[in-house]
Amino acid sequence: MTTTAPEARAGLTTIRRRRRYPHPPEAVWAALTRADLVSRWFMRTDDLRPVVGTRFRLVEEHPRGWSGRVRGTVLEADEPRRFVYRWQADDDPDVTTVTWTLRPDGSGGTVLELVHAGFRRHPRSVLTRAFLDLGWRSLLRGPLAEAVRAAQP
Repeated sequence: MTTTAPEARAGLTTIRRRRRYPHPPEAVWAALTRADLVSRWFMRTDDLRPVVGTRFRLVEEHPRGWSGRVRGTVLEADEPRRFVYRWQADDDPDVTTVTWTLRPDGSGGTVLELVHAGFRRHPRSVLTRAFLDLGWRSLLRGPLAEAVRAAQP
C-alpha cells in the first residue's frame, strides 16, 4: 500500500494504537481513569479523575531524557466509551491530546483505540512522537493489560 502525502504527514503528528482486551469496557475504563490503577501501569498520579475540567499531574519515577512530569486537563469523559485529555510535559512545548475510545467487541471484551495527536512537524516533536509511540505500544501490551485484569471485580 502506498502512503499518500497527507497520511505521511499525519504519521508525524499523530500516534494511533489499537488493542483488544478480553475484559469488559468497564474494566478497561477503570484502568484508564482510576488514579491508583493509572499509577500502577503508567505514571504516578494522585489527582486524575474522569471529570471534565479536572487538572492532573503524571510523574515518572525514573525519567531518562525528559522531565518526567506531565500536566493534563480532562476534556471529555463519557464512561465507559471515551476519555480525552490534554497533555504537556513540563520540558516540552507541544500541547497534545490523548484520546481513548472503548468499544465492546461482541464477545465480552473491549477494543481500545488510542490516538495521541497534535505533535508539531518539528525535529524535536518528531523525536518525542517516535519515543512515545514505542512507549504506548509497550504499555498497552503489558502493563495496561495487567491493570485491566486488576480492575476486574
